[in-house]
This record gives sequence, C-alpha cells and structure tokens, in this order.
Amino acid sequence: MLFFKKIIFKSGCNPEVSVIIPVYNNFRYTYNCLLSIYKNEKIADYEIILADDCSSDKTKNADKIFKNIKIIRNSQNFGFLENCNNAVDYAESKYLLFLNNDTEILENGISHLLQTIKKDEKIGVVGGKIIFFNGILQEAGSIIFEDGTTAGYGRGDDPKKPEYNFLREVDYCSGAFLLCPRDLFLKFGKFDTQYKPGYYEEADFCMRLRKEGYKVVYQPRAKILHRETATIKKENAIRFSAANCEKFYKKWEKELHNRKNKKKVLYIDDRIPDPCLGSGYPRAYAIINSLIDLNCCVTFYPLAVSQNNAVVCEYFQQKGVEMMYDTVERKINFDNFFRERKNYYDIIFVSRPHNMKNSIDIIKKYNSKIPVVYDAEAIFAKREALFFEIAGKNMTDEDIQKMIKSEMELCSRADKVITVSENEKKVFEEYGVQNLHVVSHSANIEKTSKKFESRQGILFVGPVLFGGDKNPNLDAINYFIREIFPVVNKKIKCEFNIAGIDMSGELKKFKTEGVNILGRVENLYDYYNISKVFVAPTRFSAGIPLKVIEAASHGVPVVVTKIIADQLGWMPGEECLVGYNPWDFAEKIAELYSNYDLWEKIRSNSLERVRKEYNPQVFRQNIWRILYS
Repeated sequence: MLFFKKIIFKSGCNPEVSVIIPVYNNFRYTYNCLLSIYKNEKIADYEIILADDCSSDKTKNADKIFKNIKIIRNSQNFGFLENCNNAVDYAESKYLLFLNNDTEILENGISHLLQTIKKDEKIGVVGGKIIFFNGILQEAGSIIFEDGTTAGYGRGDDPKKPEYNFLREVDYCSGAFLLCPRDLFLKFGKFDTQYKPGYYEEADFCMRLRKEGYKVVYQPRAKILHRETATIKKENAIRFSAANCEKFYKKWEKELHNRKNKKKVLYIDDRIPDPCLGSGYPRAYAIINSLIDLNCCVTFYPLAVSQNNAVVCEYFQQKGVEMMYDTVERKINFDNFFRERKNYYDIIFVSRPHNMKNSIDIIKKYNSKIPVVYDAEAIFAKREALFFEIAGKNMTDEDIQKMIKSEMELCSRADKVITVSENEKKVFEEYGVQNLHVVSHSANIEKTSKKFESRQGILFVGPVLFGGDKNPNLDAINYFIREIFPVVNKKIKCEFNIAGIDMSGELKKFKTEGVNILGRVENLYDYYNISKVFVAPTRFSAGIPLKVIEAASHGVPVVVTKIIADQLGWMPGEECLVGYNPWDFAEKIAELYSNYDLWEKIRSNSLERVRKEYNPQVFRQNIWRILYS
C-alpha cells in the first residue's frame, strides 16, 4: 500500500497564478504532480486548484494530504474540457495555468512562463517544453497544418538540441502546460465546448487569440515531464482527436489556408556574435537585432567556430533567434543542415569572404534560386596588404590586385552585396560588382556626464582573439606602448587602460607601470565616463572602426591614425585628431588632454557625426531595404 506524505503549501492572500489541475482518479500521478510543484517552484506566487471530476480512488481524500489548496468536487463527470472551464470560475489570480495531473514541473517552470507573458501585453498564451519521462521530447510548441492536423514540434528528438531551445511564436501550445491571463480566457469564452470531452480545445483557443492579434509563445526555459494519455485509453484519445480535427478544420478552414508567414532569414558568420570580440561581430550582433525588430524569423549558423557561447546565445534565444551550435551529443554540419532546410528560408546573409567561399556551393547545390546577401563588413585584401607593408614585406601592385579580385569574384555569386561605407562601395564598383547597398554601423548616443577636469587616463578598447603579427589590435597596442606612450609620459602623466577580451594570452607582457590590462568589460560606460582621451593607434585594418564610433557616441574625443580617419571620413582637427607618426600621435594626445576648448570641439563634432551617420533607426531601415527591395 502506497504511503503519501502530507504536503503543506504556503497560504497567500493574493497569488499571481492559479494552477488548475483537472483530475479523474490516478491519484499517484496527481500526488507526484503537486509534489513537483512544491519542490521545484521556488519563485512564483501561486494557488493550486484541484478539479476532481468524480474520482473513486484516493483523490477523494486529497484534502487530508494537501493543505492550503482549493479542491473542487464536481457533482457529475464533466470530462476534461468542461472540468477545466468550470474550475476557472474558482480562480482569483491574474493568470491561469492549465496543468495535466500526469505531469511533473521541472525547476521554476511556472516562473519562466510568468516572466515571459509579463514582458509583452500582446502575448495571449505561453507554453513550455514538454518531455516524456524517458527524456525524449514530446513537443517544443506545436504545429497546425493546412488540413487541420497537428504535430508537436520535435517530437521524438533530443530536447537539448538548439532547434528546441529558443523562444518563438508557435501555432499553439499543449493544454497540458498552458498559461494565459484569466481575463483573456474569460473574454474569449473559455475552451469551446464543441470539442468536449477534449482534444483540439487549446489549438482552437490559440487560433482565436491569434486572429485577434495576440501572440502564442513557446518558452523553452519552462519544462515539464509528461506521461501523455496516461489518464485516458489510447483508442479513445485517437477517436476524440480525429472527430475534433474535423470540427476544427470546418471552423478554421479559411484561416488555415490564408496564414501570413514571417520572413525567414539565415545568417552565417564565423561564430556566435559576441560584441565583445570586435572583428565585425558587433556588426553581426546589430544586424541580427535589426532583423528581430523587423519581425523576421532568424536562424544563426556559425560556420567556423561552432561551440556555444552561453551568454550571447541565451540572449538571442530569448529574443526568438534559433542559434545553431554543437552539443555533447551532436556536432553541426552545414551540408546536412541546409539540405534539410533547402526550401525553408526566404533569404540568406553571409559575412566574411571565407564563409562565402565555404557555403555558397552548398547553398546553390540545394536551392539555386534562394537570394544570398554578402555582407562585406570589410575588404579583407586591403587589410592584408597594409599588414605586409608595415611588416616591411611590400606586396606588388599585381599581387594586391589579385587578392582583391579574388575577393570580389566571391561577391559576384551573391544577389546583393552590403558595404559599410560609400568609399568601400566605390571599390566594389570599380571591380564590376553590382546590386550594392551601403549599410554602415549602428550606435546609440550615450553621452557621458563627467566634465573635462574630472577625467583622466587614455582608453583603448579592442579584443585580442589570436596572437602574432597579423592581429591589428595586438599590433596597435604594441605600437602604442613601445613607441607612443613613452613620449606621452614625457609630456603628461596619465595611465593607459586596455579593455577587451584576450584570447591570445599575450597582453600580460604589456603590463608595466601606468598600463592597466582590464580584460573583458561587459559594460564600458564607466570607463568612457572617466577617460579623457580614446586612442586607436591602428596601423592596418579594413571596414569601419566601430570602437572609435562607440567611444565618440559616449562623448570621448579620439586620437587616431590616418587609416582610421580615412575609413571614417572624419576631418583631422574637427571630429578627431590624427597622429601621423609616434611623436605626432603623442603630441596630439597631450594637446587634447590639456586643451579644454579643443577637447569640447572634438567631442561635440564627433558626437554629431555619429548621431547623423550611425543612427540605429536608419541602420534598421537599410536592413529592411535589403530584405524587401
């Protein structure tokens, strides 16, 4: 004989969510369900409503085992649907959570649903990930097909795969684990009783919500275990489902055949775009955010480094982006991935020439008609040529032209090409590249407050992802510390702060008196606020220096090399100061450091250039043109 230990739930006057659990016998399942809530839900303020549909087992004695819950005893057996509808009348909370009794809540599952629905008043329903007790996925949101049949997305697969771990809008979520506002549930007339005793009632309710402009959202953080059909005979489940499918299709036939789909975008880059890594990743980060704002369904595919980046990945997943990455059980493969989805995407963005080279044949092999956009965030051949020049290994004009031509030939296989500036656009035009669009960078104005006299120190921001002479940031830091900073110290006394992740391990060799290696800094605002001068002693690079733009957007005047000023199109003495050699660079820093009027002039002018040229709204509009022009 089974022994059920008493469970005492906390009593509360104003719970936020009413957990409605319809039950008919199977008390052992009900007990385990409530026990899982008691053990695993530590955040949400909830009440439990146990709706007993004339049980004949130990459910009759539930009030002796569970304390501080509501128990409804139906006078007759209503069946699942009407039992749920009836129980709602006893709920007083703002939100309703429908939960099957053959489920078990995993860690803070209720809280994750609540946090999601509170973020957007247009979310009408939110459901979570449902996993069988053997660890196999039952559903990650559900699909309604044109003929009215349904399927749980990912059923039978591994629930840890990235495909099932991003928040997104879905056709419907299972009523086994479904949260919605109580007022909305009542406004829309509860579950439609034509589907009694059950099946299709939640799909129908979600269709009604979406028709009125509400969202139905899947939240992968919220998870339950589910036995499925444990409380109903399988043959009855099949019979009820088939009958109700006919009713559902008859009711929604027009809507099922006239659904509008969002633009589906695949974005390909080296790795998950952590903006702290620099090297074009802040740009990818901004483009993906713009695609989200433009209501696109976005998949990100890392073609070179496929390891997960938990922080950035989680950020994008919770914004609705499908992030692909390796798991312990599976390594991703682009050929396999795209072959399976060859007709799914409406457009593909590819960043960097080597990714274009490694993906375009696969893309065209499986779908020759899909539009491909090459995002030329830089002309890499030009940067390579500058590096060899600095290293004293001057390339011939013929070699430079050969490198540039090879890069441009890749562009010819794209349907559209994005450049970061009008200057770079002209280079592409010289080589016959067509259908060019300029999409620069995006920067919010966050003018720091500290006054000139309260600031001190020189700031450099830039990651060092690899060692060796070919790293432009490592070269810039070495150049500054060895040749410029000693001259600066003869003119003024100040410290040099270097912010940025160091994957190379080489920055520690620069740690000397007056040089501070800050490492990765998640929020640079405080450093922009205290710094008097920002420097970009870059000797070889391509594209547009986003960190200089970011510094200027925070109101920190900049001293740069000529190459950086040319890339930006900024006038020396107006929006920046330019150091043409180590001595001149140090002279410009000292001048800016001590001359208030000059400091204010450069600060004000560069802020205005950023405001005009790197407006996030304009950036987003330009992405929209790429998608729809």
